[in-house]
Amino acid sequence: MYALAYTECTHSRTLAQVYVNAYILCMSLLARRLRELREARGLTQAELAEMAGLRRATVTEWENEDRQRPVIDVLVKLAKALGVEPGELLQSPAPAKRAGRLSR
Repeated sequence: MYALAYTECTHSRTLAQVYVNAYILCMSLLARRLRELREARGLTQAELAEMAGLRRATVTEWENEDRQRPVIDVLVKLAKALGVEPGELLQSPAPAKRAGRLSR
């Protein structure tokens, strides 16, 4: 009986860690993608914040992963200001472009 309880407890902790790791990865991806889209449009954090009706500090927090949890309303406002669907903020950033030609 104790072995079963220990196994269930260990499984729960492992599952919780998976969720935590997935959340951290998602927030990191969101932060990188938000910065990438903002910079691609030549916007400052202040300009994006104004376009989205948010405080500049909010944009800074999102880009620096300082948010404890994302708020869907803010995500929608940022996506709209950037001219993308909210789900696009959770896509992997585009690969970096290399300068120069490829050698053969």
